[in-house]
Amino acid sequence: MDYFKQKNDILKEGTGAKMKNELWEEATVSEAIRDLIHRQNYEEYVFQIISNSKRIFKNCHFERVNEQSHGECDFIDVNSEDKKKYEVKLLFDKETGGKIGERKNNLTLWIERLLEQRNEYGKLLMQGVCDVSSTKLYQIAKGRLSAVKSDETAILFTIFPIVEDSRDDVYTQFGVDFVQAIYKQLDKDKLTEGREIFFIYPAMEDDLYCIRDRNYHREYVPAPKLNDIVSYKVYPL
Repeated sequence: MDYFKQKNDILKEGTGAKMKNELWEEATVSEAIRDLIHRQNYEEYVFQIISNSKRIFKNCHFERVNEQSHGECDFIDVNSEDKKKYEVKLLFDKETGGKIGERKNNLTLWIERLLEQRNEYGKLLMQGVCDVSSTKLYQIAKGRLSAVKSDETAILFTIFPIVEDSRDDVYTQFGVDFVQAIYKQLDKDKLTEGREIFFIYPAMEDDLYCIRDRNYHREYVPAPKLNDIVSYKVYPL
């Protein structure tokens, strides 16, 4: 296991002003995360999360597509009339994904790289800039979407909290919402037309992952098996 802690300020969206509340973030990461990413085991966990959804996917019944040798999608909603297709893409670029496979590097360095990507938008807000088009995370999301077929629904999944999101923690309710900003930029770039896009990322609470849709709805779904591989917590100072 690798452990990572950092102190972080919660920023108020759109103002660039720091709030008075500071938080400690704690990450616990198992070596099993390497197999999760490189063997694409994450598809199984995403399947469990969306199958356990009681709100955003409440009317869906998903089945996995086991044969994908010709570029078939990952899941199908058998309850939909047109058997809607779903494709999962990991929200990493090749460089970031490759870093976790280098056993000479410890996982803390990998977490630090992801933190840099997540915090990039907050730094722009501090400068009065709300445009996320130049950020690394937006470019990754844009690139991953380009690999999803036009008749497939995209699920962008990450095992890193790209938003400091907590179901019950009032300190994070006014924080920077990178996902909402990415959705807005995707709209501007006309990349959401005719397709649905969902984000799934860990909340800052044990076991919970957050599902987001383009209407900015949130649903928190337990994923205890993923929590054994990587978990996050946030504490007010």
